[in-house]
Amino acid sequence: MISRRARGLENFVMFAKCGALTLAFWLSFAAMQLRDTDMDKYSMDRYFLYNLATITGLLLASLREEGPRFGTIGQNDFLRAMREAFRDLMYVFAALAVNLVLTKDIAISRVFLVFFGVLLFGTLFLFHRRFSQLAARWFYGGAQRHNTLLVGPLKRARQLESWLRGVSRYGIHTSGLLTDAAGQDKINIPILGSPEVLPSILEMQSIQSVILLDTPSLERMLRFMEWTEAQGARLMVLNTLAEDLERPLQYYRHLGVDFITFREEPLQDPGNRFFKRCFDLILAGFAVAFVLPPLALAVWIAQRLQAPGPLFYRQARAGMRNHAFEIFKFRTMRVSNNDPAMQARAEDERIYRFGRFLRRTSLDEIPQFLNVLLGDMSAVGPRPHMLEHNTQFAKVFHSYHIRTFVRPGVTGLAQTRGFRGEARSTSDIQQRVQCDLEYIESWSLGLDLQIVLHTILQVVRPPKTAY
Repeated sequence: MISRRARGLENFVMFAKCGALTLAFWLSFAAMQLRDTDMDKYSMDRYFLYNLATITGLLLASLREEGPRFGTIGQNDFLRAMREAFRDLMYVFAALAVNLVLTKDIAISRVFLVFFGVLLFGTLFLFHRRFSQLAARWFYGGAQRHNTLLVGPLKRARQLESWLRGVSRYGIHTSGLLTDAAGQDKINIPILGSPEVLPSILEMQSIQSVILLDTPSLERMLRFMEWTEAQGARLMVLNTLAEDLERPLQYYRHLGVDFITFREEPLQDPGNRFFKRCFDLILAGFAVAFVLPPLALAVWIAQRLQAPGPLFYRQARAGMRNHAFEIFKFRTMRVSNNDPAMQARAEDERIYRFGRFLRRTSLDEIPQFLNVLLGDMSAVGPRPHMLEHNTQFAKVFHSYHIRTFVRPGVTGLAQTRGFRGEARSTSDIQQRVQCDLEYIESWSLGLDLQIVLHTILQVVRPPKTAY
């Protein structure tokens, strides 16, 4: 009900703005006629197209606004109204300029542009400053005012105070709160009793809506529905599921079926996966063609002098959906290492001297771009761990295996935030996994590029946790 009221008011104000823009447009056209007697060179049909272009610009400006288009009704101060009017004006004139460029039209009157710009800015300023507020009072005052009763914990009512002040512009008036908690002086809403007195309150007062502040049991929900519907009142329930479960939720509807899921996964979109794979191939192709060969030669020479043995170190790691694959790295430990599963530590005696440099700068990871070309890894993603460590870490953090929803990466969000090296505590593991989950839920090409650039900086200036 509240969202319908808000959307309806937004649509009305948008329609009125377009009407006011059109009025300002043709008033400016009339002013141009009075000033310029030679009107044969100005075609009304052409100016009609200009008018359509300006309306298009205004509509585009409304789409660029963050949040509800008129969510600040009644709160627009002078400077904010000026700023929003100027933004709308820029979109309108940008759309008009695009129209002129596409039609190669240079006949538009400068006098008209000056008149129209000044008149439209003043009109838009009044809309953002006053009109939206007046429209809200007109639509939702008097008989359209809804008295609303809150039922539930005092804590949640206090959390909703700001929201309640905001929706008051849509005619939603808070009449009181029914709660088991005492202490009326702790909240600016009258406390009328316990939730069990709801039927009598509905009979004595004119209440149009009841909002439950927590999710009740099915039996209690049916009882509240019976009470409210018997008195012709609406019942709404505050969705507290995300708060109760202590994690964000995603709601969606597909083919008439409603779902709740706990993760947003941008890389389930085939288009996103395609662009990420293109990014991987470009980056890995460059690294394998131009960085890997000279670096491999330098590493080979250092190994011959300090720790003879194979150039690459190969090891089974857990990949996407925990499928094992063989990872490539420059060997940084001596061949005599008798415990490959043990995590490297600071001042680890198994690491030869040049190997320490490779590990500190992460250059030992460069051969993993071969894994990227093979499709086992991505340039950016959660770091792949040994199979033994996967089992250990999963016991520490119950959401650990969620990170396998995507391909592991040569670098990742956790690494750019300094979470690298030996995982010494439960907190170390949790912080890394939290970064991995954040990456999975907020992936974008821009984020991948940011992580890659940050990683390059860490090659030049390694963090203290790099060893």
